[in-house]
Amino acid sequence: MSEQGNGTTKRLNKVIKYVQEQTKLLEGNAKELNINPGTLRNWGESIERLRMNLLTKAILFASNLVIDEQHR
Repeated sequence: MSEQGNGTTKRLNKVIKYVQEQTKLLEGNAKELNINPGTLRNWGESIERLRMNLLTKAILFASNLVIDEQHR
């Protein structure tokens, strides 16, 4: 893999790590605030959808970078 491809992988890994950290932070804050478990569950479902959306976009973005690199 080229240096640019390795850079793309590193950026994608950073995005994934960031999303995972933010998910944990939100869940922790909700617990500290004694949020109702039902509300927390609803938030969790929303957070999971957001997390999957962000990860999908990050993967598509990285894939486009790799495709662009291959066409150079």
